[in-house]
Amino acid sequence: MSQLSLATPASSLADQRRQDLADVTALADQIENVGGFPATPTNGTIFSRLAERARRLEALDRVCRSGFRDDDADCLRAAQVLLAQLYAERLRVPTGAGIERRPSAEADDIAELIESYLLGFEDRAVDAKLVASAPHTGAALARWMRELVGQHPATAHPFYTDFMRRATRRDLEYYSIQETTLDPRFDDAMALLQLGTPDVAKMEIAKNYWDEMGNGEIARIHTKLFQTVLDVFGITPSAVRRQLRTESIACGNLSMTMVLQRSHFHKAIGYYGVTEYVVPFRFGHVVDAWQRLGLDPAGLDYYHVHYKIDADHGNVWFDHVIAPIVDAQPETAPLIARGALYRLNSSERYLNRLLSDVSGGSGHA
Repeated sequence: MSQLSLATPASSLADQRRQDLADVTALADQIENVGGFPATPTNGTIFSRLAERARRLEALDRVCRSGFRDDDADCLRAAQVLLAQLYAERLRVPTGAGIERRPSAEADDIAELIESYLLGFEDRAVDAKLVASAPHTGAALARWMRELVGQHPATAHPFYTDFMRRATRRDLEYYSIQETTLDPRFDDAMALLQLGTPDVAKMEIAKNYWDEMGNGEIARIHTKLFQTVLDVFGITPSAVRRQLRTESIACGNLSMTMVLQRSHFHKAIGYYGVTEYVVPFRFGHVVDAWQRLGLDPAGLDYYHVHYKIDADHGNVWFDHVIAPIVDAQPETAPLIARGALYRLNSSERYLNRLLSDVSGGSGHA
């Protein structure tokens, strides 16, 4: 798959796109099926192996460019699915043949390439003037962020404020499937985020993590409570794979990018601060819909817990995580604001897609 020239016929360009997509999709499938990135080959010379690696990266770059910059939906999904598979490998305990395998340098290169396009896409959606207006003192930035969240369309999105009033059982099932890209990993995100943080911020993140862990009760671990939500609807892993929307995968990937790469730490605390702050408002509408439909009360535990504790976590996060870090490093305020907008903007796109699906747009998958 050599790089095509500008004079390449359209039919050849279409063939190249199909081949690139097939290659990226096959790699994602292989990672999922064998439980990890393929082992580095040892046949041939190092130069031939590097040349093959470069060829794969060039193909992926073309897919990412088409997906993230040219609005090619198939290419965008292929890139997001591949990144999600790479992240899943990073977050699981090694087993089988890969139990002692070192992380692949090529896998890191692939993830970094997709991440660069993912964050470039988010940066293009960010209002640079708004970011520049973020205060550089802790208390002022905390107030500014509360106002930012309150005014953003994602916060009081009609998917929650209006649609949830008439949502059906099938709608809530569909919504639960889309939420699987972040909810089951939130405890891991908190564990990763707290690395190296100063005492006050670390303590607040630790409190959040301990709540995620059910305050020491295994049955109350939030990932288990969320699994009960899925069980109420009989949602299987195959149903999740089949019905998961690209926007849902994108939100999950962005959430993991923020915590897996330490260079994004300051954006991450803005990102997760917003995540915590909006949950109580949103989940209150889900609780009302759940009760209106008379669904199994066992599934409500997950929403009740977050409805109550995140009302505290969201506010305290701004004051105990963000504020002291900004007071110590005022130059980080724009990064924190940027991360907050990453979350708000990506959430709005996600909810727009869900609302379109359930309100007569493209329909449920």
